[in-house]
Amino acid sequence: MGNNLSDNELKSTMSKKTLILTLPPLVIGGVQAKTLILANYLREMGHEVTIAYYQPVQQKKTNSDTYSKLQTIDVECKIPQLEQNLTADSHIWRKLIKNYDRHIAIGGTVLVANPLAASGIRHMVWCAADLEGDRKFRQDTMPWWRRWLDKKIVHPALVRQQQHVVSANNKIFTVSHNTAERILALQPTREADIKVLPIPADTEFFIPPVNRVDSFKLGFAGRLDDPRKNADLMFAMFAKILATGTNATLSITGDPTPTLLTLAANHGVEGNISFEGFLSPNALRRFYQSLDVFVICSFQEGLAISGLEAMACGVPVVSTKCGGPEDYIRHSRNGILCQFDPDQIAKALTEILHDNNLKHQLGKSARQTVENEYSFQKFTNNLDAAWYRTWNESL
Repeated sequence: MGNNLSDNELKSTMSKKTLILTLPPLVIGGVQAKTLILANYLREMGHEVTIAYYQPVQQKKTNSDTYSKLQTIDVECKIPQLEQNLTADSHIWRKLIKNYDRHIAIGGTVLVANPLAASGIRHMVWCAADLEGDRKFRQDTMPWWRRWLDKKIVHPALVRQQQHVVSANNKIFTVSHNTAERILALQPTREADIKVLPIPADTEFFIPPVNRVDSFKLGFAGRLDDPRKNADLMFAMFAKILATGTNATLSITGDPTPTLLTLAANHGVEGNISFEGFLSPNALRRFYQSLDVFVICSFQEGLAISGLEAMACGVPVVSTKCGGPEDYIRHSRNGILCQFDPDQIAKALTEILHDNNLKHQLGKSARQTVENEYSFQKFTNNLDAAWYRTWNESL
């Protein structure tokens, strides 16, 4: 009997073992979200998915239920203090890579794809930032000896890895246009190989509340102790809001660090701030739904998925011009974009807090933006196009 499958259909049925290289599951954030979204979707499409990540030999085995329903492999890494070792090529990686048909690297930067680049095998990269965007503000907070080590040894090695990846046999997909531009600047001849694949927001889970209560409540979800999140600007603008006599509150997910508590006290805002701890998905949805405005004061964001989740809940976002949010915030239509100026941010927030019609109009438009551009259906269409671009086959 003849085979009626086309060449692309035949290749698709034969190529089902997929390896995802990513960060350890204890690294909380957008990388985990991207990995779970992609891994679960590929499983639905019939792929046998394995998630692999480095495991420093001095640390205990990662104990997290993040990937508990997926097959995982940890690859030992020695001397993790030298960060280039975390994403270095090794015989262990090469042996593992050979056992799979399709290969994907998911990370904050492209560095996690370095073992794939070294293998020469065709692969897909899904990243959120370039090396400088990811590390600059963390470098500024390092002790002097760490900065010296970073400048002389670690950073040059990471730059070489990044250049290796952006020159390799791959297609690179970024979560925002800002990141795509930054990656393209590293290898200008690869414009056709560097495209945007945004992270979707779950528009069926993150929904507006049935009854919204206007409560002068601002919020932020994320690791505010990450230097890129710019906690100093967050507290400075909040102090200016309180100085106008506006009785606002600022709710922040996660637990406060001593540094954050000291910073809040220095700005005189500690009495109006609440730290909500680490929230379950349902609690996070209620958190978004309780807000009047969501605030992003970051220096740099690959996308800021939390902004999209808030918008899906009908909450307008006021953000600095920090990269990713500029893709989905339409100034004065579904939110506000500001410079890194506490007075400008405070003015925008105060105006929204005191004008319910404006707030509700922005929130309604915010929800529509996410539904139209960042739904899961939109993502699966974009992913299929990315898959075809990488391997000349459909999912």
